[in-house]
Amino acid sequence: MAWSWEDGWRKVSENGASLVTAVLFNVLTGEEAGVVIRDYDRWDVGECEAPEWYDVAIDEDARRAWCRKNFVITDGSRVMVVKGRKIEVGFVGLVAGMKKVRDRYGRPVADYVVFEDGRATNVENCVLVV
Repeated sequence: MAWSWEDGWRKVSENGASLVTAVLFNVLTGEEAGVVIRDYDRWDVGECEAPEWYDVAIDEDARRAWCRKNFVITDGSRVMVVKGRKIEVGFVGLVAGMKKVRDRYGRPVADYVVFEDGRATNVENCVLVV
């Protein structure tokens, strides 16, 4: 399948080290596809599905639309607190940022949502308000 820029496909996520994959999102139809864009272990074979997307930057507007479609909380999302004790239940606010809470060894423990007023709560305590 050809994922062309003219047909509305945008790169919204990329991850990997020796096998680099990307998530492509069509802003016109709402479809998404996971593709292999670079395989460093098998560079001579050329079995990548979409190598032309390797150098393309992530489109932030398309990424926000993709996150909204998949109910992922990001910066700028409007969320409601549904449980917890740091912030009252039912509070609706705009997310100013996200931060990772780590233990003393540097391992990530939890993701926190930081609101505009500086208060923070666990992302598990919030739901996205559409």
